[in-house]
Amino acid sequence: MLFNRKKKICSPCSGQIKELSQVEDEVFSKGLAGDGFAVVPEEDLVLSPVDGTVSMIFPTKHAIGIKDSEGKEFIIHIGIDTVKLKGKGFQVLVSENQKVRAGVPLVKVDYSVLKQNGLGTDIIILLGAGLKMHLSVSGFVRSGQEVGTCD
Repeated sequence: MLFNRKKKICSPCSGQIKELSQVEDEVFSKGLAGDGFAVVPEEDLVLSPVDGTVSMIFPTKHAIGIKDSEGKEFIIHIGIDTVKLKGKGFQVLVSENQKVRAGVPLVKVDYSVLKQNGLGTDIIILLGAGLKMHLSVSGFVRSGQEVGTCD
């Protein structure tokens, strides 16, 4: 097994991709939660951006952690301030310790619930400590499309 190689990252949904600095939440936009990117979603399924094992499902269902075979960690965070919904509007489709491949559906989201509560809908992909995102695309992306690498 090769270590320290670039890891391919895929889009968690179809929509407009944006740099993390463009997310309307300072914790994310200033990189306080790590590096990554976001997608403004145009569909209700959120897919795994990488191959790995589901390491954590937040009790409020708005975030899922995945660890790859090399120990790199990724967080899929759905929406802005969605922890306030306490799981309402989220249907988790995987379980902890489940192996997933990039493109496997993780969560089905009812965005009308987020919008009714005045919450942002960005799907944010956060990389684990020390990892750096290298986006290779801009504009509209499709579900499962490779959008860059991290190392």
